[in-house]
Order: sequence, then structure tokens, then C-alpha cells
Amino acid sequence: MNMVLQKKSLIFLILLNNSLVFGQDVRLSSIALEEVCVNNVKLGESKTLSLNELGSPDSTSTGINEFERTFYENYHYGNSIVIFENEIFVGFDLSDQKLDFDKGRIEVGSKIDVLRKNFKISYESRYSNESNEIIKIQIGDSDSYLLFVTKNNIVVRIMTWDDQ
Repeated sequence: MNMVLQKKSLIFLILLNNSLVFGQDVRLSSIALEEVCVNNVKLGESKTLSLNELGSPDSTSTGINEFERTFYENYHYGNSIVIFENEIFVGFDLSDQKLDFDKGRIEVGSKIDVLRKNFKISYESRYSNESNEIIKIQIGDSDSYLLFVTKNNIVVRIMTWDDQ
């Protein structure tokens, strides 16, 4: 399945979940912003410091944030993407083992047990479609989240998500 179709499917699943739980008290685990790191690079770091740690990407691409009318840069490392906006590390989409999420050394391919251990409340509130389960963790008290997509009890994708 191509990346655009996967992203649209994931967006649909998230929107469906949000509509199903509207008005319900859904509890989520949370994580402090300073704990959200990919290969020792914290969200909010400058692009220069981030690239010093991550190294050179395989390729780059650009896009536009339609909500904020700003441009962003995608730095591709294998099938994973690190996102910079205004020269700041603002997000990621990890879908292979080239990069890893530092909290608990979670990476694509990790067993779901590591999520149960590190994010128990969200693990218990996970939701699923026919093929994937999604575990959603709130970043601080913001409208930003970490999404762990699992299939057959294995993490297959780790990404940031902003509710806008």
C-alpha cells in the first residue's frame, strides 16, 4: 500500500475513533515533551543540532501545512521521516528500523509488551480496525500525540499527530 493511502487510512481511523469516543471519558497516558526523542534528538531541537545527531538523510522533500500556511521539510531516512518546520524538529513518522523512539528504546519491530509497560493507560484504551491497533499517547497537555500502530502484537509504525 503506498504511503499516501496508508496515511489517509490512518487519518480516517483516528477521526472515526475521535467521533466514537466524543463525550466519553477516554483516558490516555501522557509523556512530557522533553521525553519525545528520536535517536537522542528531542522534539523542538534546531535542525542543525538534529542533523548533527541523525546524520545525512537519504533524501528530502517539502510540503505545506495547510492549517498554519507554513512550509515544512521531510528528511527521509529509509522509510522513516523526520519533519522540520521553521528550522525546528516538529514531528516524525517511523516505519522501519533506521530510527527509533527513545522512551524505552521502542522501535518498529518491538513487541507490544513494551507499550503495555511504558504506557499502560493508553494501552488499555487502544482502538483497532480490521488489521491494526493504535495506541495514542498525549504529549504533555497539548493537542499533540504519539501514535503507535501495531499489527499482530508488533509495533509497525510510530508517529506524531496534531489535532487541529
